[in-house]
Amino acid sequence: METQFSYGFPGGDAKDLISYNFSGDIAYMIPVKFNRKDDEDDPYDRVIGNKHIGIDIGVSAGYSYSVGKEGLDDFQFLPIAAVPRITYFKLFSLSFPIGYAIGLNPDVSSGGFYGGPNFAISGKKLSFNLSLRMINLDGLYWRTINIGLGYKF
Repeated sequence: METQFSYGFPGGDAKDLISYNFSGDIAYMIPVKFNRKDDEDDPYDRVIGNKHIGIDIGVSAGYSYSVGKEGLDDFQFLPIAAVPRITYFKLFSLSFPIGYAIGLNPDVSSGGFYGGPNFAISGKKLSFNLSLRMINLDGLYWRTINIGLGYKF
């Protein structure tokens, strides 16, 4: 189980609508285990070629709150996604959540397709994350560039 909290800067069409964004996510990741006898003790200890690589798959859900610019309503979303992730050297990871962001205030938006890359530098428990979150809101391309911290349970 993992959590991530981040602060986002608007991009794309969101630049005209919001000032900033806060988000939090929780994910459950499962390591993909290769059929190798020498990695049975540590499912993250996998070698493909000469590189130390781990592959995980999982699901995530979160909450995203964007503060509207003066005179505009705030935006709230509940993103739910499937998450593939590749980890290099138990230190760097790249994931790409793909799913749907449910709009929590229907007067503003009903939601839309959700996705975006997430790059992390990780320790045993903590990680520093940089991500691009994208939501397609019926032709409006919502983007936020987020920086944040993650924690692994």
